[in-house]
Amino acid sequence: MRVALVCCQGSVVGGAEGLGSRVSYKDTRFSCLPPVGRGCGECHRGSLPTLHCSLSVPLLTCLPLFLLLSPEAPDSGALPSEKALQNDHFELSLRTEATQGLVLWSGKATERADYVALAIVDGRLQLTYDLGSQPVVLRSTVPVNTNRWLRVRAHREQREGSLQVGNEAPVTGSSPLGATQLDTDGALWLGGLEKLPVGQALPKAYGTGFVGCLRDVVVGQRPLHLLEDAVARPALRPCPTP
Repeated sequence: MRVALVCCQGSVVGGAEGLGSRVSYKDTRFSCLPPVGRGCGECHRGSLPTLHCSLSVPLLTCLPLFLLLSPEAPDSGALPSEKALQNDHFELSLRTEATQGLVLWSGKATERADYVALAIVDGRLQLTYDLGSQPVVLRSTVPVNTNRWLRVRAHREQREGSLQVGNEAPVTGSSPLGATQLDTDGALWLGGLEKLPVGQALPKAYGTGFVGCLRDVVVGQRPLHLLEDAVARPALRPCPTP
């Protein structure tokens, strides 16, 4: 697994917050750089991605803003090989007050590439996937910016997709005739994306990092352990229970 870190204070992303001015990942120490922009800095080392914070905050702490996961090999430290997937299945619980933000992304960082994404747009979740012809957008009717835990299930079986938030009936749709598989680089981003691919007509919300709490994330049939896998040593604090 690879983790990108930024230095900001007070946000709760991926179930962790307030990691201090230095953090550890795989027994390696990271230091926050001096503030850049509007009161934020960045943490970086070697091949780890570097990200800038867009929040306006007075002090610096480091937190895992974007998680770049390889569900097949979460401890590999390297990007996985490319994959062509006939189906995708994601489950997660989220709690947020945000009305915009990218929750999940898998695809390729190339122009007009395939992708699948889960994002909050105007306070409601939408599942979008593009197999190469045109994007399919499935919009939930359930508001998620209520600061309450909601269970989310998103599924794609070849061209058919479904999205269910809470107890609502699944919202379904289908991509046009043609490709049935999703070509990806094998990586899964949670909480945001370092840089949106060019050439994609994506809502503005997709360029905003998710601010809130995530837990009980399942990819395929495999649970992901966000706190344990994301950062090894710091005293992480989970999101408070209701």
